[in-house]
Amino acid sequence: MVQPRLPSLSNQATWLFAAKILGFALSFILPLVVVRTLPVDDFGLYRQAFVVVMTLSSILPFGLGVSAFYFLARNEEQRPSAILNILLFFSFTGGSVFLILAAFPQLLALIFANPEMEGLSMLIGLLTLVWIYSLFLDSIAFANREPKIGAIFVVGSQLTRTIAVLVAIAIYESVYSILVASIIQAALQTVVLFLYAESRFPGFWWKFDAGFFKEHIRYSLPYGFIGLTWNFHLNLHYFFVGYHFSAAQFAVYAVGCFQLPLIGMLSESVNSVLIPRMSELQMEDNRREMIRLVARATQRLAMVYFPAFVFLFICAEELITLLFTETYVESTPIFRIFILVLPFGALISDSIVRSYVELGQFMLRLRIFSAIVLICGLYLAAASASLLAIVSVMVFVRLAEMIVAEVSIFWKIGFKRDDLRLFKGIVAVAICSLAAGIVGNFAYVISRLYLPTLLSGTFGFLEASETFPASTGLVSKISILAISFFAFVSIYFLLILKFGAITPDEKLLVMRLVSLRRWRDK
Repeated sequence: MVQPRLPSLSNQATWLFAAKILGFALSFILPLVVVRTLPVDDFGLYRQAFVVVMTLSSILPFGLGVSAFYFLARNEEQRPSAILNILLFFSFTGGSVFLILAAFPQLLALIFANPEMEGLSMLIGLLTLVWIYSLFLDSIAFANREPKIGAIFVVGSQLTRTIAVLVAIAIYESVYSILVASIIQAALQTVVLFLYAESRFPGFWWKFDAGFFKEHIRYSLPYGFIGLTWNFHLNLHYFFVGYHFSAAQFAVYAVGCFQLPLIGMLSESVNSVLIPRMSELQMEDNRREMIRLVARATQRLAMVYFPAFVFLFICAEELITLLFTETYVESTPIFRIFILVLPFGALISDSIVRSYVELGQFMLRLRIFSAIVLICGLYLAAASASLLAIVSVMVFVRLAEMIVAEVSIFWKIGFKRDDLRLFKGIVAVAICSLAAGIVGNFAYVISRLYLPTLLSGTFGFLEASETFPASTGLVSKISILAISFFAFVSIYFLLILKFGAITPDEKLLVMRLVSLRRWRDK
């Protein structure tokens, strides 16, 4: 029963990641348009509002949304009950937050020391409620082993959300309009969620099982609290900045902590399809295979994460000012510190944690302890009135926690010294990335020295205009990034092919990509 499922793991991961890439392409223009439309203070308010929405929508599911991958892969008879449990729990947590924010609108104004948040409080609460449902739409399809439909949901949700927000900001140019448009889109997506659930699990509304509900909650809540503390780590620094700094400074900091959705999507896609596989291996007590799968996934992610980190660190200033304009050039050092955690994201261990109750309990204790350390560190950093100090503390605590967690997880599943050979390719990828970085940095420095002058003389009419003043230096920035990227990627691919940092199958894939040949069935 286990072996026939193996091909579907690759299939699901491919569909999920491909869909999220397309969805990312559709949604990526949103922050670029918003940052150019709203004044700095309003952009800071916009980021504060969505920090609240994204933080709450990540915390409030308490792990029940992800549990669909676990329960839908196990007991056929309990599948409708599992879906009902998840939706009921979402209604309770999301509805509670909506009522609190509607009844006490001054709460957010106090947290961010920004009176404008009070007028947006009820909208933020309502958006959080419907957003929780809407985010579950693609998860339920992939958990139900329907990757094509899940891919349609991912792309459709991003497309409709992008259109809704762009229309709202084009007409009204306000944070209020963006929130209203997001609420309408998420509400429509929630309707689609319920229609899909009814079509795949007919009559699930009447499948409530109190005993199973307790079991479901018992399984999910420990991971929910882990997720709560994780999101606490991810987002607490924003609340410190919001309270101690102005909305304009918050905007600069938020741009510096610019998330890389495409990178995050890759790890999420791999982790999502590994959860049911790890659950099966845990029931078989096949720890050797668990380690092998983690090593394989880690090396493949490292092939993206390591070079991405090196290139982004080198070209940070050009990238930030290209995406967000010269107004946010002060965000560059914040961004360079923020991405120091990126290489460590290659380790995919959440699927293992979800397979062992004791690991979930350990992670919860570790997160609570590190959260206390983080609060103390952020308090001292905020007192220094330095945005760099705040982001440094956040990154240091996160890295320390990740190291302790990974060591403990691998110890639990019986990692041995001989297993290090499974990870040797990761070291080779790191060396290749650094070597390519040397060449990429040289190309970056040279192009920054000479390209602006060359282009201003040759294509000066493209550099700026009265109609588009924000486009000053656009051609130069794109050219600098393109030259640096080409130099970096060329050397990187040559090195990983030369020194065997990848498996034969991966080598064949890279050669096909580089040569731009059409894929053929193996």
